[in-house]
Amino acid sequence: MPEKRKEHPCFSDKEIFSGPFPDMKKIYHILDNTPDVRFERVLALKKLIETGKYHVSNDVLAEKMIKESLLELKK
Repeated sequence: MPEKRKEHPCFSDKEIFSGPFPDMKKIYHILDNTPDVRFERVLALKKLIETGKYHVSNDVLAEKMIKESLLELKK
């Protein structure tokens, strides 16, 4: 069950839904009903890991580790 998102502090529902953003109601509805976690993808990856068929190349892993480290330094 997706968590309800907090209202945006800069806009009221009336401003968003009747003003220059008429499609925002539809967008918010879709976002509110979209889970933050794709459970099917998680289960598929879990199965691959458990069977030993999930492999990440060393280059890809190293690149992501370096990028994450650099992002942490910027904080």
